Amino acid sequence: MRSPRDLRDDNPADVAIRAKLLRFLLDPSKLIWFRDVERELAALNLTRADVLDALVAFIDAGRPITTGFFDNNDCGFEITDCSVGEYAFFAHMKFVTYGVLERLKIMSTHPRRWGY
Repeated sequence: MRSPRDLRDDNPADVAIRAKLLRFLLDPSKLIWFRDVERELAALNLTRADVLDALVAFIDAGRPITTGFFDNNDCGFEITDCSVGEYAFFAHMKFVTYGVLERLKIMSTHPRRWGY
């Protein structure tokens, strides 16, 4: 991720982004799962529900969320050191628009043991 920075609680725009991420994560109809995520989850024997619960708990706890630009210049979000049981993972997400519908695309959930 290029030009990374953590979302800050003293910045109203950042607080709004955290709230929006949480709203989308709580509504599975607003999520798009990138095909690589299924492979990554299977490698850890995790489900989408496991990951969603962990991400929601992470945001609810006020843990740091990094924003920046991916290699293709899209703005996105990275959650590091999120965990489900004994497994820790990184999650990469971005908001995307299809026509008039906005969705949160979960692009990866790299296990920490992969060295990311």
